Amino acid sequence: MWGAGGVRATWVLGRMPPLASHQTRWPKPRRRVIGICGRFKLLTLRNSRRNDPEISDFSAPWPAVPSALTNWTRAMPTEFLMPFAEDGHAEGDPPTQAEIVFDRDIDLLIFDFWKATLPEIDITFQLPLALEALRKFKPVFQLDPERRDKLINAIGGAAAALIQKLPHIYHPRMVGICMTAAATIVRDWAEDEQQKAAHHPHRLVDAELHVRILERDLHNACDFAWLQQRKAGRQQEVVWSLLTRANDIATEQVAA
Repeated sequence: MWGAGGVRATWVLGRMPPLASHQTRWPKPRRRVIGICGRFKLLTLRNSRRNDPEISDFSAPWPAVPSALTNWTRAMPTEFLMPFAEDGHAEGDPPTQAEIVFDRDIDLLIFDFWKATLPEIDITFQLPLALEALRKFKPVFQLDPERRDKLINAIGGAAAALIQKLPHIYHPRMVGICMTAAATIVRDWAEDEQQKAAHHPHRLVDAELHVRILERDLHNACDFAWLQQRKAGRQQEVVWSLLTRANDIATEQVAA
């Protein structure tokens, strides 16, 4: 039985070719890399005689000659093994250190806004951190449309979670204005110089101010909630001390 490309897969019982006089057992096939296609390596069995159509005598010694698959791969055009992008650069070119840092920062922003939507996360603590990181981020490359849309969708999800969790603190319209300003900053990262010049110079400055307003208000709401929690803890300590003292007095009276 033979596999694709002439590589021996398994032997059918009773059809094994005879050994030569100088051979005592079949040599172990040695795999050899003959090319790379994406993440996969093209392998051939160097000692497989079925890979060479010129060999018909199975009783002869195993020759160490390149197989037909090897010759075909060597004759393949380069673009089949290493595809090229539309800009002429090979897709396998490694990114620079600056590109790696830029991609990491964008992914962290998407994660921070998504994290604010989780039910077990305090949104008044997490969302200001994400807004501050967004406001202070200075991109060194133009953002691609795909990740621009992902980041804007993450901002929209955080806005919906804020309206749902804190309806008594912030009006939904104000949340929409401030989070739309955050999306405006992200869209500015994906625009070229000509597109940026078509907007008013105050557009980006006003958007950053709206983001800072929401960021400060959420910080204040988080600090106020923390003060209330500490106040409730002190009240519980006072109540517990009064109950403990009353219990001690009752114990002394019973003992007397």
